[in-house]
This record gives sequence, C-alpha cells and structure tokens, in this order.
Amino acid sequence: MYHNYPIFAIREREKSFQNAGAQFCFSMPFEKIKDMQAEEFLFALLQEFQVQAFVCGDDFRFGKGAVGTPDFIKQATQVCVETLPLVMEDGKKISSSKIKAHVQSGELRALSPRWRTRKTTFGQSKQVYDH
Repeated sequence: MYHNYPIFAIREREKSFQNAGAQFCFSMPFEKIKDMQAEEFLFALLQEFQVQAFVCGDDFRFGKGAVGTPDFIKQATQVCVETLPLVMEDGKKISSSKIKAHVQSGELRALSPRWRTRKTTFGQSKQVYDH
C-alpha cells in the first residue's frame, strides 16, 4: 500500500538539510510532477536551479514509471551524482514505505529504536507518536 504523506514535516526536513550544510532546498507537490517523464523532470530542475550535485540513494527512481535512475542523471548531464548505500537492518532495506506502514498500522514497536527517538508527525502535522 502506498502512503502519500511525508515522514517528516517540510520544516523538519528543511532544518535537517540546513544542519547538514545545505544552503537551499525546495519541495514540489507530487501531483504536479507525477506525470513528468524522467528527462523532462531532470531538465526542469537543471533549467530552474543551478544544480551542482545530486545526492540520492542507490535505489533512487524518478519520472513517470520510475524510469529515471542515478545512472540516467550521470549519462544525461555533466552534474556530479553521489549515490549513498541503502540503510539496512538485519539484512533488510529500511524504506520510508516500511516505516509508514508500521506507523499506520500502529506497530511502533516493530520500528528500530533509531526511528522511535523523536516525535513523529505526518501530513498536516498530525501527531502519531510522542514519547
């Protein structure tokens, strides 16, 4: 089941990026980009912003049908692409979909302690879990 809401509120994400040294971040509503082809989406970013690098996970996909990949970005642009390894626990990938499914079903104990160390909010700052 696809859960179309963020794990972190936009302000929390922005703060995390700032703390990591990012000077700029933006977000776009999924509804506005969901039907864009990978090439169209990539070149819209490049045209709108002075992109100097892309940092993404090994399994990052974008564009309609999820056909855009880190390798696609490397082949289509001169921009640096850095892929990060997947976060694994007990040999299994930790994904946002998995975290959202556990929270949605109330299975908070199934989450690793690293995901239970803070207040978790979803969508319109609806409080789901608070210590």
